[in-house]
Amino acid sequence: MRIEQKTYVESIAKKLRKRLIKEGILSDDNLKIDKNTVEQIIEICGGELKRVNNKGEIKFTKTDTDRFEICYTDIENFMSILHELGHAFLEEDLEVGESVAYGGPSKYETSAWLFARNLVMPLDIFEKVAEENNYEVEKIANVFGTTYHPIMIRANELNIHS
Repeated sequence: MRIEQKTYVESIAKKLRKRLIKEGILSDDNLKIDKNTVEQIIEICGGELKRVNNKGEIKFTKTDTDRFEICYTDIENFMSILHELGHAFLEEDLEVGESVAYGGPSKYETSAWLFARNLVMPLDIFEKVAEENNYEVEKIANVFGTTYHPIMIRANELNIHS
């Protein structure tokens, strides 16, 4: 990913995070995200969540000029949902009714994952949490409410190894 794209994605996530903190949805004191938080984030961004039964149905769909729908299988897997939210900010050329399917071709797949990581675990906060938890992946994951995988990706981005 080009540095300009990375910087752009990080700035979008940072702006949204500030807005969500201002509105009381997120907090720098309580970093754990839960089902209600995910629902509030999607709603405030102009979206709706729709539960589907199989992974092949996970997708982001632009439903109106400023509205969208995210189909998901498990609300607890909020990183995937927030990844799909990243498409709302990155896929500016999508027409109403068009979708981006989970794992499908999109020039923004990597950027959408970066968006989700920056929204949930901004670099400065992640570094602080990692240090406070002796760089133990399970403890860090517990603070953010994530699984092992996004923690390891973020740690690798920062060249932090436990």
